[in-house]
Amino acid sequence: MSKRKIKLVLTALILMLSFVAVFLLLWGRSPAKAAVRIDAAPASVSPVMQLRPGSRWYGTLSLENCRGDGPLSNGSRAVWGFLDSSSDGSTYFELSEKQRPTKNDVPLLSFWCELGEDSLTAQIGEQDAWIFEQWLTEADTEVFSLHLENGALGTEFDYNDGAQQCHLRFTLRPA
Repeated sequence: MSKRKIKLVLTALILMLSFVAVFLLLWGRSPAKAAVRIDAAPASVSPVMQLRPGSRWYGTLSLENCRGDGPLSNGSRAVWGFLDSSSDGSTYFELSEKQRPTKNDVPLLSFWCELGEDSLTAQIGEQDAWIFEQWLTEADTEVFSLHLENGALGTEFDYNDGAQQCHLRFTLRPA
């Protein structure tokens, strides 16, 4: 075959493949779909109606109006919540930035709680519960007593460790 015939065959082949690619691209398009809200659950999934030890939660921790000297800054971060029980059967709740924290990882938030069907009541004693580096006190019990609302857990808290202050809020859904 001459160089000219090879060139014509290759050109025809390239044109044919280009036509097929454009056809497949246009044929594969479907009509525009309605936007789906990220927080919308599929119809087959019902919201959590009962809290259980061993449950895992995922959501967002937002920090606002941060001021003072410290490591906290305004913004949002992904967090994981864990509702579990210790070897003696005591229930606790923890919040972490890691999906699978190790025993050496210190949770962002930790407290003992009494578990109800759709709520958990914080049981805060003396230096057995904390958020970041601040010990929680009995006065914080109400803020961290969480109730299921539309299948989600959440609260707001004004953090103040003496050096830094900010307003924080977290919302969690089952993971």
